[in-house]
Amino acid sequence: MRVINYKILTIILLSFFLLNFCKGQSSDFLRLQFEKPLMGTVFKFVCYAKDSVAAQSAANEAFDRVLELNNILSDYHPESELNQLCNNIIPGKYYKVSDDLWYMICRSVEVSKKTKGLFDATAGSCIRLWRRARRRKELPDDSAINECMDNSGYKNLKLDRANKTVAFKSEGIRLDFGGIAKGYAADEAFKIFEKHGFKSVLIDAGGDLYCGAAPPNTKGWEIIINTGLEKENREVIIENAAIATSGDLYQFFELEGTRYSHIINPIEGKPITKRVASTVIAPSAEKADYLASVLNVTGIEKKAYKIMRKYKDSYAIISEQNQDKTEVIKIGSLQFDIVK
Repeated sequence: MRVINYKILTIILLSFFLLNFCKGQSSDFLRLQFEKPLMGTVFKFVCYAKDSVAAQSAANEAFDRVLELNNILSDYHPESELNQLCNNIIPGKYYKVSDDLWYMICRSVEVSKKTKGLFDATAGSCIRLWRRARRRKELPDDSAINECMDNSGYKNLKLDRANKTVAFKSEGIRLDFGGIAKGYAADEAFKIFEKHGFKSVLIDAGGDLYCGAAPPNTKGWEIIINTGLEKENREVIIENAAIATSGDLYQFFELEGTRYSHIINPIEGKPITKRVASTVIAPSAEKADYLASVLNVTGIEKKAYKIMRKYKDSYAIISEQNQDKTEVIKIGSLQFDIVK
Protein backbone atom coordinates (compact mmCIF):
# COMPACT_ATOMS: atom_id res chain seq x y z
CA MET A 1 0.00 0.00 0.00
CA ARG A 2 1.58 3.28 -1.04
CA VAL A 3 0.35 5.64 1.62
CA ILE A 4 1.46 9.23 1.90
CA ASN A 5 4.74 8.73 3.75
CA TYR A 6 4.03 10.89 6.78
CA LYS A 7 6.79 9.04 8.59
CA ILE A 8 9.46 9.23 5.92
CA LEU A 9 12.22 10.23 8.33
CA THR A 10 14.66 7.39 8.76
CA ILE A 11 14.69 5.74 12.15
CA ILE A 12 17.95 3.85 12.11
CA LEU A 13 18.51 0.80 14.24
CA LEU A 14 21.89 0.59 15.94
CA SER A 15 24.54 -1.61 14.38
CA PHE A 16 24.21 -4.37 16.95
CA PHE A 17 20.61 -4.78 15.90
CA LEU A 18 21.74 -5.69 12.39
CA LEU A 19 23.88 -8.59 13.53
CA ASN A 20 22.66 -12.17 13.30
CA PHE A 21 23.31 -12.67 16.98
CA CYS A 22 23.21 -10.12 19.77
CA LYS A 23 26.39 -9.94 21.81
CA GLY A 24 26.04 -11.93 24.99
CA GLN A 25 22.64 -13.38 24.12
CA SER A 26 21.68 -16.90 25.07
CA SER A 27 22.79 -19.48 22.50
CA ASP A 28 19.24 -20.90 22.61
CA PHE A 29 17.87 -17.87 20.74
CA LEU A 30 18.33 -17.01 17.10
CA ARG A 31 17.91 -13.52 15.73
CA LEU A 32 15.74 -13.90 12.65
CA GLN A 33 14.83 -11.15 10.19
CA PHE A 34 12.06 -11.22 7.60
CA GLU A 35 11.21 -8.46 5.14
CA LYS A 36 8.78 -7.83 2.31
CA PRO A 37 7.71 -4.80 0.23
CA LEU A 38 4.21 -3.81 1.34
CA MET A 39 2.17 -0.60 1.70
CA GLY A 40 4.57 1.34 -0.52
CA THR A 41 7.50 0.61 1.78
CA VAL A 42 9.40 -2.37 3.19
CA PHE A 43 8.03 -4.14 6.25
CA LYS A 44 10.74 -5.74 8.38
CA PHE A 45 10.22 -8.14 11.26
CA VAL A 46 13.00 -9.04 13.68
CA CYS A 47 12.24 -11.95 15.98
CA TYR A 48 14.30 -13.68 18.66
CA ALA A 49 13.22 -17.30 18.66
CA LYS A 50 14.34 -20.82 19.43
CA ASP A 51 12.29 -22.32 16.60
CA SER A 52 13.05 -20.74 13.22
CA VAL A 53 10.29 -22.69 11.46
CA ALA A 54 7.64 -21.43 13.88
CA ALA A 55 8.98 -17.87 13.56
CA GLN A 56 8.84 -18.09 9.77
CA SER A 57 5.24 -19.27 9.97
CA ALA A 58 4.35 -16.31 12.22
CA ALA A 59 6.11 -13.91 9.84
CA ASN A 60 4.21 -15.30 6.85
CA GLU A 61 0.92 -14.85 8.67
CA ALA A 62 1.88 -11.30 9.67
CA PHE A 63 2.80 -10.42 6.07
CA ASP A 64 -0.53 -11.82 4.93
CA ARG A 65 -2.30 -9.61 7.44
CA VAL A 66 -0.48 -6.50 6.22
CA LEU A 67 -1.33 -7.41 2.61
CA GLU A 68 -4.97 -7.81 3.63
CA LEU A 69 -4.93 -4.30 5.12
CA ASN A 70 -3.26 -2.97 1.98
CA ASN A 71 -6.12 -4.35 -0.12
CA ILE A 72 -8.61 -2.61 2.15
CA LEU A 73 -7.01 0.72 3.05
CA SER A 74 -4.74 1.69 0.13
CA ASP A 75 -5.56 4.91 -1.69
CA TYR A 76 -3.15 3.85 -4.48
CA HIS A 77 -4.51 0.38 -5.16
CA PRO A 78 -7.40 0.96 -7.64
CA GLU A 79 -9.28 -2.14 -6.47
CA SER A 80 -8.92 -1.49 -2.75
CA GLU A 81 -12.07 -1.36 -0.68
CA LEU A 82 -11.28 2.26 0.18
CA ASN A 83 -11.08 3.35 -3.45
CA GLN A 84 -14.14 1.35 -4.43
CA LEU A 85 -16.03 3.19 -1.70
CA CYS A 86 -14.75 6.69 -2.53
CA ASN A 87 -15.19 6.21 -6.29
CA ASN A 88 -18.89 5.45 -5.94
CA ILE A 89 -20.16 7.90 -3.35
CA ILE A 90 -23.79 8.94 -3.49
CA PRO A 91 -24.25 11.74 -0.94
CA GLY A 92 -26.44 10.68 1.98
CA LYS A 93 -26.36 6.98 1.15
CA TYR A 94 -25.09 4.68 3.89
CA TYR A 95 -22.48 2.09 2.95
CA LYS A 96 -21.63 -1.13 4.74
CA VAL A 97 -17.87 -1.58 5.04
CA SER A 98 -15.49 -4.25 6.32
CA ASP A 99 -14.52 -4.40 9.98
CA ASP A 100 -11.03 -3.00 9.27
CA LEU A 101 -12.28 -0.08 7.19
CA TRP A 102 -14.97 0.63 9.76
CA TYR A 103 -12.36 0.62 12.54
CA MET A 104 -10.09 2.96 10.59
CA ILE A 105 -12.93 5.39 9.79
CA CYS A 106 -14.15 5.46 13.40
CA ARG A 107 -10.66 5.85 14.85
CA SER A 108 -9.83 8.62 12.38
CA VAL A 109 -12.98 10.54 13.32
CA GLU A 110 -12.17 10.08 16.99
CA VAL A 111 -8.63 11.42 16.50
CA SER A 112 -9.92 14.30 14.38
CA LYS A 113 -12.28 15.37 17.16
CA LYS A 114 -9.58 15.02 19.80
CA THR A 115 -7.08 17.07 17.78
CA LYS A 116 -9.65 19.60 16.53
CA GLY A 117 -9.06 18.70 12.90
CA LEU A 118 -5.25 18.66 12.95
CA PHE A 119 -5.57 15.05 11.86
CA ASP A 120 -8.24 14.44 9.25
CA ALA A 121 -8.54 11.38 7.03
CA THR A 122 -11.05 13.22 4.81
CA ALA A 123 -8.24 15.46 3.49
CA GLY A 124 -7.55 13.02 0.66
CA SER A 125 -8.51 15.50 -2.06
CA CYS A 126 -6.02 18.06 -0.73
CA ILE A 127 -3.33 15.42 -0.40
CA ARG A 128 -3.84 14.31 -3.99
CA LEU A 129 -3.79 17.91 -5.21
CA TRP A 130 -0.48 18.69 -3.54
CA ARG A 131 0.97 15.31 -4.47
CA ARG A 132 0.40 16.35 -8.10
CA ALA A 133 1.89 19.79 -7.41
CA ARG A 134 5.00 18.21 -5.91
CA ARG A 135 5.38 15.97 -8.96
CA ARG A 136 4.93 18.88 -11.39
CA LYS A 137 6.72 21.41 -9.19
CA GLU A 138 3.99 23.97 -9.63
CA LEU A 139 1.53 25.43 -7.15
CA PRO A 140 -2.18 24.67 -7.56
CA ASP A 141 -4.70 27.44 -8.11
CA ASP A 142 -6.52 28.83 -5.09
CA SER A 143 -9.79 27.71 -6.66
CA ALA A 144 -8.56 24.10 -6.74
CA ILE A 145 -7.51 24.31 -3.09
CA ASN A 146 -10.87 25.78 -2.11
CA GLU A 147 -12.71 23.02 -3.96
CA CYS A 148 -10.68 20.39 -2.11
CA MET A 149 -11.41 22.09 1.20
CA ASP A 150 -15.13 22.02 0.40
CA ASN A 151 -14.78 18.24 0.17
CA SER A 152 -12.78 17.86 3.37
CA GLY A 153 -13.64 17.79 7.05
CA TYR A 154 -14.47 14.87 9.32
CA LYS A 155 -17.86 16.44 10.06
CA ASN A 156 -18.82 15.55 6.48
CA LEU A 157 -18.98 11.90 7.52
CA LYS A 158 -22.05 10.34 9.14
CA LEU A 159 -21.56 7.13 11.10
CA ASP A 160 -24.31 4.66 11.95
CA ARG A 161 -22.55 2.75 14.70
CA ALA A 162 -25.37 0.31 15.27
CA ASN A 163 -25.16 -0.99 11.70
CA LYS A 164 -21.48 -0.12 11.05
CA THR A 165 -22.33 1.97 8.01
CA VAL A 166 -20.97 5.31 6.80
CA ALA A 167 -22.46 8.09 4.68
CA PHE A 168 -20.83 11.10 3.01
CA LYS A 169 -22.24 14.59 2.64
CA SER A 170 -20.35 15.15 -0.63
CA GLU A 171 -19.41 12.90 -3.52
CA GLY A 172 -16.00 14.60 -3.77
CA ILE A 173 -14.72 13.38 -0.40
CA ARG A 174 -11.60 11.21 -0.56
CA LEU A 175 -10.36 9.32 2.47
CA ASP A 176 -6.63 8.95 3.05
CA PHE A 177 -5.23 6.99 6.00
CA GLY A 178 -1.60 7.88 5.32
CA GLY A 179 -1.01 9.16 8.85
CA ILE A 180 -2.37 6.12 10.67
CA ALA A 181 -2.54 3.00 8.48
CA LYS A 182 1.08 1.87 8.71
CA GLY A 183 1.02 2.17 12.47
CA TYR A 184 -2.16 0.13 12.63
CA ALA A 185 -0.60 -2.50 10.36
CA ALA A 186 2.49 -2.66 12.58
CA ASP A 187 0.34 -3.29 15.65
CA GLU A 188 -1.61 -5.98 13.83
CA ALA A 189 1.59 -7.71 12.72
CA PHE A 190 2.95 -7.72 16.27
CA LYS A 191 -0.28 -9.25 17.57
CA ILE A 192 0.26 -12.21 15.28
CA PHE A 193 3.77 -12.83 16.56
CA GLU A 194 2.47 -12.48 20.11
CA LYS A 195 -0.29 -14.99 19.37
CA HIS A 196 2.38 -17.48 18.33
CA GLY A 197 4.26 -16.95 21.59
CA PHE A 198 7.00 -14.58 20.37
CA LYS A 199 7.57 -11.55 22.59
CA SER A 200 11.03 -10.24 21.59
CA VAL A 201 9.90 -8.90 18.24
CA LEU A 202 10.41 -5.62 16.43
CA ILE A 203 8.05 -4.53 13.66
CA ASP A 204 9.42 -1.91 11.26
CA ALA A 205 6.66 -0.53 9.03
CA GLY A 206 8.77 1.80 6.92
CA GLY A 207 9.96 3.77 9.95
CA ASP A 208 6.96 3.26 12.20
CA LEU A 209 8.31 0.87 14.81
CA TYR A 210 6.71 -1.33 17.41
CA CYS A 211 9.28 -2.75 19.84
CA GLY A 212 8.24 -5.75 21.89
CA ALA A 213 10.08 -7.23 24.87
CA ALA A 214 13.82 -6.59 24.98
CA PRO A 215 16.06 -8.99 23.05
CA PRO A 216 17.79 -11.61 25.23
CA ASN A 217 20.37 -10.18 27.64
CA THR A 218 19.76 -6.55 26.59
CA LYS A 219 18.06 -3.59 28.23
CA GLY A 220 15.83 -2.97 25.22
CA TRP A 221 15.78 -2.09 21.55
CA GLU A 222 18.30 0.64 20.79
CA ILE A 223 16.93 3.15 18.28
CA ILE A 224 18.67 6.13 16.70
CA ILE A 225 16.44 8.98 15.49
CA ASN A 226 17.73 11.05 12.58
CA THR A 227 15.65 14.18 11.96
CA GLY A 228 18.04 16.15 9.78
CA LEU A 229 17.45 19.23 11.96
CA GLU A 230 19.79 18.55 14.86
CA LYS A 231 23.56 18.24 14.83
CA GLU A 232 23.52 14.93 16.64
CA ASN A 233 21.16 11.99 16.37
CA ARG A 234 19.09 11.01 19.37
CA GLU A 235 19.24 7.57 20.94
CA VAL A 236 16.51 5.81 22.88
CA ILE A 237 16.32 2.32 24.32
CA ILE A 238 12.75 1.07 24.59
CA GLU A 239 10.69 -2.06 24.98
CA ASN A 240 6.96 -2.74 24.77
CA ALA A 241 6.38 0.61 23.08
CA ALA A 242 6.22 2.20 19.64
CA ILE A 243 8.12 5.08 18.08
CA ALA A 244 7.48 7.13 14.95
CA THR A 245 9.01 10.26 13.44
CA SER A 246 7.41 12.69 11.02
CA GLY A 247 9.03 15.37 8.87
CA ASP A 248 10.14 16.45 5.41
CA LEU A 249 13.74 15.22 5.38
CA TYR A 250 13.30 13.51 2.01
CA GLN A 251 9.87 14.38 0.60
CA PHE A 252 9.49 18.05 -0.28
CA PHE A 253 9.77 20.45 -3.18
CA GLU A 254 11.06 24.01 -3.40
CA LEU A 255 9.55 26.78 -5.48
CA GLU A 256 10.39 30.50 -5.51
CA GLY A 257 12.43 30.19 -2.33
CA THR A 258 9.78 28.31 -0.31
CA ARG A 259 10.17 24.71 0.83
CA TYR A 260 6.90 22.77 0.72
CA SER A 261 6.64 19.62 2.80
CA HIS A 262 4.71 16.54 1.65
CA ILE A 263 2.79 16.85 4.92
CA ILE A 264 -0.50 18.73 4.62
CA ASN A 265 -2.12 20.88 7.27
CA PRO A 266 -5.72 19.60 6.91
CA ILE A 267 -7.18 22.78 8.41
CA GLU A 268 -5.56 25.01 5.79
CA GLY A 269 -5.42 22.52 2.92
CA LYS A 270 -1.79 23.47 2.30
CA PRO A 271 1.62 21.91 2.97
CA ILE A 272 3.77 22.80 5.94
CA THR A 273 6.46 25.32 4.96
CA LYS A 274 8.43 25.37 8.21
CA ARG A 275 11.12 22.79 8.97
CA VAL A 276 9.75 20.53 11.70
CA ALA A 277 10.50 17.02 12.89
CA SER A 278 8.32 15.31 15.48
CA THR A 279 9.03 12.03 17.24
CA VAL A 280 6.48 10.25 19.41
CA ILE A 281 6.89 7.27 21.73
CA ALA A 282 3.53 5.70 22.53
CA PRO A 283 1.98 2.43 23.70
CA SER A 284 0.94 1.53 20.12
CA ALA A 285 2.38 2.16 16.66
CA GLU A 286 -0.99 3.47 15.51
CA LYS A 287 -0.95 6.18 18.16
CA ALA A 288 2.70 7.05 17.57
CA ASP A 289 1.94 7.29 13.85
CA TYR A 290 -0.95 9.76 14.00
CA LEU A 291 0.44 11.80 16.89
CA ALA A 292 3.73 12.35 15.06
CA SER A 293 1.72 13.61 12.08
CA VAL A 294 -0.34 15.96 14.23
CA LEU A 295 2.68 17.39 16.04
CA ASN A 296 4.44 17.97 12.75
CA VAL A 297 1.56 20.28 11.86
CA THR A 298 1.59 22.12 15.20
CA GLY A 299 5.35 22.45 15.49
CA ILE A 300 6.51 23.88 18.82
CA GLU A 301 3.44 26.06 19.29
CA LYS A 302 1.14 25.90 22.33
CA LYS A 303 -1.19 23.62 20.40
CA ALA A 304 1.36 20.84 20.79
CA TYR A 305 1.11 21.03 24.58
CA LYS A 306 -2.68 21.09 24.42
CA ILE A 307 -2.70 17.99 22.23
CA MET A 308 -0.28 16.08 24.42
CA ARG A 309 -2.30 16.82 27.56
CA LYS A 310 -4.93 14.56 26.00
CA TYR A 311 -2.37 11.80 25.48
CA LYS A 312 -0.73 11.38 28.85
CA ASP A 313 0.46 7.88 27.95
CA SER A 314 2.75 9.25 25.20
CA TYR A 315 5.95 11.26 24.93
CA ALA A 316 6.99 13.70 22.20
CA ILE A 317 10.14 15.43 20.99
CA ILE A 318 9.60 18.26 18.50
CA SER A 319 12.40 20.04 16.64
CA GLU A 320 11.74 23.20 14.66
CA GLN A 321 14.24 25.19 12.63
CA ASN A 322 14.03 28.96 12.80
CA GLN A 323 16.63 30.53 10.50
CA ASP A 324 19.94 28.94 11.56
CA LYS A 325 18.74 27.83 15.00
CA THR A 326 16.86 24.66 15.90
CA GLU A 327 14.58 24.76 18.92
CA VAL A 328 13.67 21.51 20.64
CA ILE A 329 10.86 20.81 23.11
CA LYS A 330 9.96 17.63 24.96
CA ILE A 331 6.40 16.98 26.13
CA GLY A 332 4.91 14.26 28.30
CA SER A 333 6.08 11.62 30.72
CA LEU A 334 7.28 8.15 29.92
CA GLN A 335 4.50 5.93 31.24
CA PHE A 336 5.62 2.72 29.55
CA ASP A 337 8.69 0.52 29.68
CA ILE A 338 11.54 2.71 28.46
CA VAL A 339 15.11 2.36 29.55
CA LYS A 340 16.79 5.50 28.26
